[in-house]
Amino acid sequence: MKITDLRHFEKLLREKRKSIVEKIKLLDETFEESSSNVGVEENTHPYHMAELGTDESSKESLSIVLDNLVETLREIDLALTKINEGTFGVCENCGKKISRERLEAIPYARYCRECSEQMEAS
Repeated sequence: MKITDLRHFEKLLREKRKSIVEKIKLLDETFEESSSNVGVEENTHPYHMAELGTDESSKESLSIVLDNLVETLREIDLALTKINEGTFGVCENCGKKISRERLEAIPYARYCRECSEQMEAS
């Protein structure tokens, strides 16, 4: 891969990384606020039981979103490491180049489209 392409993808990955870190901080703050307010409204009356269930469901959904963002952050960091090592854009399964179109859509892709589809199918 050309050095200009590597710089392009490095910039793209760093921008995505920054955006995800900001989202994680925001969601983490939201999660902490919701945890500290469990069972208490502004007027200190307990929530209705149905509201407690909704709150737990919201916290679970928030936790899933946070987990997904953290995993994406790991993938981005791995892609940045691969840029430094000279292995960026190479499928970890078959060793072929990952298409530019795929890397533009998912710059932290570890597998070419064909291998990714095979893995998802099995």
